[in-house]
Order: sequence, then structure tokens, then C-alpha cells
Amino acid sequence: MNNNPTPKQIVSPCIGNCKLIDNACVGCKRTLIQITNWRTMSSQQRDQIISELNEKRSLAPLQTSAP
Repeated sequence: MNNNPTPKQIVSPCIGNCKLIDNACVGCKRTLIQITNWRTMSSQQRDQIISELNEKRSLAPLQTSAP
């Protein structure tokens, strides 16, 4: 029997709409560095990034483009 705790599963915010513009993915909004380092980040680091991405998404409708 294995009594070792299993590490928290890595849940990627990737939505499969991958295209980088201004060093950020248009799909998931992560930066290239965040995407590259995702698998080696701690659970706390990934959770922090997901929280920041959720905040960005909630503010997105409020942003307007200049005419």
C-alpha cells in the first residue's frame, strides 16, 4: 500500500486557442514565461496565476478600445 500523498494535479488554464500577442496568449492570457514554466511551478504559484487570470477575465468586458 502506498501511503505517500499525491501531489496536487496540474490543471492548466489553456483553452486551446493558442496565439501569442504582446508576449501573452490570446486564449488563456498567460505570458510565454508562465506557459513555459507551468509544469515546474509549485501549486501555490499556479494557483496565484489562475487567480490573476480570473481577475483579468472578469475585468475584460470593462475594457474598451480606442476608436
